[in-house]
Amino acid sequence: MVAVNFTTREKVKLRRGLTGVELDPIIDDLIAEVSDFGEGYLQRHTLSEQRTSEIYILEAGKRYIWLRGFPLTSVTTVKYSASRSFATVDALPIDSYEALAETGELHLLREAFSYWHAPGFVEISYRGGMAVDTAAFMVAYPAISGGATAEVINRLNRRMSPEGNLRTLDTGLAFEKPVEVLKVFKEALDSRRRILL
Repeated sequence: MVAVNFTTREKVKLRRGLTGVELDPIIDDLIAEVSDFGEGYLQRHTLSEQRTSEIYILEAGKRYIWLRGFPLTSVTTVKYSASRSFATVDALPIDSYEALAETGELHLLREAFSYWHAPGFVEISYRGGMAVDTAAFMVAYPAISGGATAEVINRLNRRMSPEGNLRTLDTGLAFEKPVEVLKVFKEALDSRRRILL
């Protein structure tokens, strides 16, 4: 489950015009479902927190790593290992890498990192992510929050309709229609999505 929700029950109920509490558990589940989908689609950590020992593959000849938790607040340690064993590896000197806070890129500097051309693994401890909590996320990313609210309402409406996600065929069989993400939500996510080539 995602640690930062993209919207709140109150916002969904206000926008949908709901006042009772009977749908609260369903709304909460849908918010978690939509937020979890959103974080996976973004390919980013939404919760800004200290991350210890995240391991990334360093391809031969590459000198940069794209961290999932950005914007970055700080980088504590960076370790390189050819074997993915970091127990006896010392942290790289701070002047051997450069961290770009806004994009979450970590550049290993060629002049300070003599074995940069070799494939291996990098273990990084850092603080980063999109927001410290749901309220901060909603303020910092209003388009995503608004899209998520619309997506939750859309899914709630589908659950509340007599057919829900079911469609009946001429043969009398019923099947679940796939849930399509609303365009407004997908476009908002695309504007902040980490796409690696």
